Amino acid sequence: MRWISGVDLDTMKLALSGSALDPRISTYTAEMYQAKTLPFLMGLGRIDENFDPSGSINTSFLAAAEKANPDAFADLEPIPDDRKAY
Repeated sequence: MRWISGVDLDTMKLALSGSALDPRISTYTAEMYQAKTLPFLMGLGRIDENFDPSGSINTSFLAAAEKANPDAFADLEPIPDDRKAY
């Protein structure tokens, strides 16, 4: 919350309690980058054209974290097998 001035701790706790945090990467990640993030960046003039970002997404760190700490991911819905990126 240090990056959002004027937000007190209680407000931030309330906001985060209603937010789902799922740091995992799936094939949905690249699809949404291509459908949402890249057009946004094009609109800002940051990139010239849309592209398939799949080859730029490195999932090795996340796979290692999930393997080393399975309890941290145990409360998340499983990613369908056909959507797993690692």
